[in-house]
Amino acid sequence: MMEDLYPKMICRTHPWPNSVDRAFAHANQTIYVQMQGKSEFLVTGNLKDWERWDRLHEIKVKTLTIGARYDEMDPEDMKKMATLMPNASSFICPTAATSACGTTRPFYFQHLINFLHSV
Repeated sequence: MMEDLYPKMICRTHPWPNSVDRAFAHANQTIYVQMQGKSEFLVTGNLKDWERWDRLHEIKVKTLTIGARYDEMDPEDMKKMATLMPNASSFICPTAATSACGTTRPFYFQHLINFLHSV
C-alpha cells in the first residue's frame, strides 16, 4: 500500500531525489511510531488527540506555512493556519507533494528566501 501512496503523496518524481532517499534512510522510527503510531492511516501515537488550532493566534512572530498540492496535509488547512496567526503567510507548491523542497527546489527556495528576506 505504501508503494502506491508514497509516489503520490510524499514525492512525485521518479527516481526520488537523493535528499528524499536520505531523509527516509535516517528517519528515527522509534520517535515516529511513538508520535504517529505504526500506520499513517490510523494515528495511535501521542499525537492522536493533539490539536492546537485554537491557539494559533498566540504565535506572534512572522511565520510561513509551506505545503504542496499533493501534500499529506490538506493545503487548505495550511492556508487556514496562516490566516489564524497574526503575522503569517502561506505558500503552496502547485505541482509538488510532501517533499516539495526536494522536488521543486528552485520554486520552493525562491519563496522561502523571499520570506526570510522579509523577516
